[in-house]
Amino acid sequence: MSLSVSPSGANRRIEALRHRVGWICQTGRILVAGYALWTLWLVISFWSDASLAARRFATLAGMQPAEISLATQLSGFLLSLTTWLLVAATCWTAWRLFTAYLDGRIFTFGSADLLRRTAMLGIAAVVFDIMIRPLMVWLVTGQMPDYAKASYYYFSPNDLALLIFLTSLFAIAHVFKVAAELADENAEIL
Repeated sequence: MSLSVSPSGANRRIEALRHRVGWICQTGRILVAGYALWTLWLVISFWSDASLAARRFATLAGMQPAEISLATQLSGFLLSLTTWLLVAATCWTAWRLFTAYLDGRIFTFGSADLLRRTAMLGIAAVVFDIMIRPLMVWLVTGQMPDYAKASYYYFSPNDLALLIFLTSLFAIAHVFKVAAELADENAEIL
C-alpha cells in the first residue's frame, strides 16, 4: 500500500477544489471589479463638488470652510486619483488571482506571487492614503491647524483593520509559496 498520491489523483483533488471554490472566485472577480469602479466614482463625485471637498476637509481640520480654487480642486483630485490607481492595481491583481484559481492554478508559485502582489499593492494604497491626508487638509484649507503641524495623520480603525487583513494575506502568500515548493519536491520524488 502506497502513501503517495498519483499525479492523476492529485489532479482530481485540485479539480474538485476548483469546483468548490469556483463560485467564490467568480464572486471575488465581480466584487473587485465593482469596488474599483465604485471607488473611482466616489473620487470623481467628491472632487467634482468643490464645496463638499472644502466642507469635509475644513471639518477635519476644525476650521470654517472656505471656497477652493479650481487648481486646488484639480490637485486634490489628482492626489486622490493616485490613491485610486493603487487600489485599481490591487483589484486587477486580485482579479488575476481569482482567474488563476478558476483555471486550476491554486497551489502554484504564480498564484502565490499574485496573492503576495495583491497584499503589497493593498498595503501601499492604505499607507499612501494615510500619508497624503495632511497634505489634503493643507491643500484644501490653505493652512494646517497648530495641532496638526507636528502630525496630522488621522488613522481610523478601518485603516488598522485593512492593514491587519492585508498583512495576513501577505503571510498566507508566503505559506502558499512554501507549499508550492514542497509540492514540486514531492513531484520530483514520485
